[in-house]
Amino acid sequence: MKNLIQDKINKLIICLKELRESLRNLNIQTKAKLISEESIRELKDENDQLIRIIVTRIKISIEGFRIQIQLQFQF
Repeated sequence: MKNLIQDKINKLIICLKELRESLRNLNIQTKAKLISEESIRELKDENDQLIRIIVTRIKISIEGFRIQIQLQFQF
């Protein structure tokens, strides 16, 4: 069970890194005037929402992992 939770957390962290990298790339393209800010506003907003969701999932998973560890040591 411990490894499954750790794997889930690791996969969520990878997902978070990818989302942040995507946002950086969008910002670079905007600053280089390859795309307009208006054309990607919704995309950046959705990216931000996904980052918030993944961060929340990571926090919940870590808390669940801590609870699992505490329960194992109580018995």
